[in-house]
Order: sequence, then C-alpha cells, then structure tokens
Amino acid sequence: MLIKSDLIQMSVAAEQTAAVFAGTWLNVLGWAVILLVAASLAVVGVIENVNIRAGKKYKPRPRS
Repeated sequence: MLIKSDLIQMSVAAEQTAAVFAGTWLNVLGWAVILLVAASLAVVGVIENVNIRAGKKYKPRPRS
C-alpha cells in the first residue's frame, strides 16, 4: 500500500518531469518558428530581387 509520503514524492517527480519536457518542447518550438520566419523572409527577398531585376529590363514602348 502506498504511503502519503510516497504519493507526494511521485507527484513531485511527475511535476518536474512535465516541466522539463514542457521547457524543452517550447524551446524547440520557438527555434522552429524562428527558422521558419527566417526561411520565409529569405524566399520573399529572393522573389523581390527577381522582380526588381525583371522590372529594370522592361522598357515601355515609345509614344508618339
């Protein structure tokens, strides 16, 4: 039969385990979000650069 002190020790261990995993997973999730935003900004920058270069080559037809 479990004694009250055993239950307290088990509950403290469970709380510590949950806190460790929550902190780790939140940290991993945070880094994943940062990397996703950085990658998307890089892609948008490349697309904008291509569009700017394409616009410089465009010459409107002369109007008379």
